[in-house]
Amino acid sequence: MRWFAAHIDRCFETLMYGDGVRIYSDSITNINGYFIPKSYFYDNGILNVRGVSSTYTTENLEYLIQVENEPDLDEFNVYHKFWKSWDEKFGKSMGEDRSDYEPYPIKTIEELLSDLKREE
Repeated sequence: MRWFAAHIDRCFETLMYGDGVRIYSDSITNINGYFIPKSYFYDNGILNVRGVSSTYTTENLEYLIQVENEPDLDEFNVYHKFWKSWDEKFGKSMGEDRSDYEPYPIKTIEELLSDLKREE
């Protein structure tokens, strides 16, 4: 599974406040292609990450993915290029909040887990 995680303070796609960390993956089937991770656990040595579709909707779908590899930073770089294009067109109009819209990569599984609650 290809995946990457990013910290989103403000979402350049929706112009709303971000959800913090998001996991983007080709296996996520919602319209956004991401979910908000909340917790993790290991099952037979395999990392499982649980989360919800969004913190801004009333009908949150729960997601559970198995993570067997480090984040795909090449995929993050593709996403970051979309932000860069948006920033060149619209960033200046965001004033002092401009830097809040830039997504930052979560570079390792260890970094991702430091933001999540471990399930027992």
